[in-house]
Amino acid sequence: MTIVDTGRPRPDEERLIAVRADPAQAWRTEPYERKLQYALRHGATLPPRASEAKVDTALERIFTDPDFLHSRWLVDGAKRCDAVARIVTPVEMGTGFLASLWLLVTNNHVLPDAATAADTEVTFRFEEDARGRTTRAVKVRLDPGRCFLTSPVDELDYTAVAVDAVKGKPPGTVFGSIPMVGATGKILSGHPVNIVQHPGGRSREI
Repeated sequence: MTIVDTGRPRPDEERLIAVRADPAQAWRTEPYERKLQYALRHGATLPPRASEAKVDTALERIFTDPDFLHSRWLVDGAKRCDAVARIVTPVEMGTGFLASLWLLVTNNHVLPDAATAADTEVTFRFEEDARGRTTRAVKVRLDPGRCFLTSPVDELDYTAVAVDAVKGKPPGTVFGSIPMVGATGKILSGHPVNIVQHPGGRSREI
């Protein structure tokens, strides 16, 4: 097979260029179905199979509405933080989160195989208090023999692995969990996100 270099960027590269050029309008590059589902999730009233122009108009109204949140959002966020853990492998540090009672999800490049997972320690509640102390930290081992799933970096770049019990209890009952939702339209390109993590192995940051 002969590959001809046309000198033009691929479609995915063109979209990335557009997103970087104008992040505020990046949502316009999303596929129709994702935009429609996002609009419906946020209360837009649209006829079945509305035109893309009508969907975009509905989204414009949604994005210009005040983005106030109930103050309980802070409480809910603090609870979700508990499910995020620092990961220390023999060669690397990373961040993961409980997606169910027993399963922790992270990147494949952090936990590439079961052998690495078996020699890894995760720490929950590794955060500083008002005096700069990390007194609430709880260290737990992983249990890849029970469950270990992974996808390479150049595909989905994820690993899901079982976590040992905490004092006889599923870790998710102790720290909570952040279930993954498969629905379409949860977020669109260019939107801000809140990321809870342990950059460089440091105590929890947002």
